Amino acid sequence: MQIMETRWSLPEFLNKVADEEILIRLLRNLRCSYIESYSYDKAIRCTELALALEPNTPEEIRDKGNFRGKILHYEKHLSILKLIQIQRMWILFWN
Repeated sequence: MQIMETRWSLPEFLNKVADEEILIRLLRNLRCSYIESYSYDKAIRCTELALALEPNTPEEIRDKGNFRGKILHYEKHLSILKLIQIQRMWILFWN
């Protein structure tokens, strides 16, 4: 009778990973939470920390630019809303 020897291997997701990879994964998950809550300034911080661990990552650089654009876009809309509010106050004042 022949005995077959089987070797069990761990699934890929149980392999050892570097500390940096764990931190980057954590930062990306945290960033997704911040995006869902529209906290783009905090999302940028997570992206900057990920870039400090893995510089020149195209996706991180792209996301950082996108978040900065959203913040500026948001501030632009706020300034427009403030102008509209000031105009309405002037109309009420002069009528």
